[in-house]
Parts: sequence; structure tokens; C-alpha cells
Amino acid sequence: MDRTNRIVVEIIESELGMGQDVVRTETFSDIHGAVQFCLRFNRDNDQESTPEWYCYAHVEGFAGMIRTRAEGERLVEEWKVRAKRALSAGKGHGQNGTPFPGKGTAWR
Repeated sequence: MDRTNRIVVEIIESELGMGQDVVRTETFSDIHGAVQFCLRFNRDNDQESTPEWYCYAHVEGFAGMIRTRAEGERLVEEWKVRAKRALSAGKGHGQNGTPFPGKGTAWR
């Protein structure tokens, strides 16, 4: 797979009193596939209160869980803005193959 098109989705396990941990990653060649995966994975996370244990999927470099189509569309638009900004600034591609530098760097 071409590194310039790699989008990483992290599967996060969250447990009360234990915190959160990345338990798995999935790699996608486009942002739309990554968002669709998150929507499918997170579709059962619909409780009114946070359970003591749960897993969710999110696109690396973006905060939060995508649960609705509107949230997914907003993420895609933000992705496009960040990519355009990063590439026009000559920043090139980051360590995770995206136009972003990867974990530990604020792009928001």
C-alpha cells in the first residue's frame, strides 16, 4: 500500500478505573473507508451513560468516537482541510503516512 494514502483507525478499549488502551489498529487507503469502519464498529455505542467497559474506533489524530453520519462527514471535511494546509505548507507526510505528524503532535 502506498504510504501517502495510509489512514490508521485505532480500536480503543476503555475500562472504568483502568483507563484506555489501543488494542488493535486497522489501516485504510482512504478517509472514507476509515470513517465507514468507525461508523460500523461504533454503531452499538448508543447508551445514555458510559458503561464500565467498552471499545470504540476512531481515526488516529482526531479526537473522539464517530457515531453518526454527520460526525463522519465533519471528520472527512476536517481531514481535507488539514491535508491541504499541511501539503501547501510543504510539511510532506508524517510518520503514519498521512499529511500529519502522528501521535504526540497537536494539529488542532
